[in-house]
Amino acid sequence: MLPRQQRLPLQKPFVPEFQKRTDAFIVKARHNDFAINRYAFIVGKRIDKRAVVRNSTKRAYRQCVEELKPSSKGYDMLFIVRKPCGRGQKEELCKMIQTTIAAGDQR
Repeated sequence: MLPRQQRLPLQKPFVPEFQKRTDAFIVKARHNDFAINRYAFIVGKRIDKRAVVRNSTKRAYRQCVEELKPSSKGYDMLFIVRKPCGRGQKEELCKMIQTTIAAGDQR
């Protein structure tokens, strides 16, 4: 589980500075005034109506982000999931997240 300081509260509208779209998710990001990255994950009912599947998908995304050590700090990142993560797809998902965040670091 992400520490509380790395969780992005979504009480206000999220206005991104840039976004990146893949087959599995959309990442919207903006700079923040902190020295750490903050993350939020949205998995809608269009993905699956069962809460168990939605929660396990969020857990897989969260675990990939925890394992990832981004080079740049100070971003708020919102992941909008477009496809659920199966049991054998976690490695592919982590690679996609890593390449997407690396592409955003070059901006």
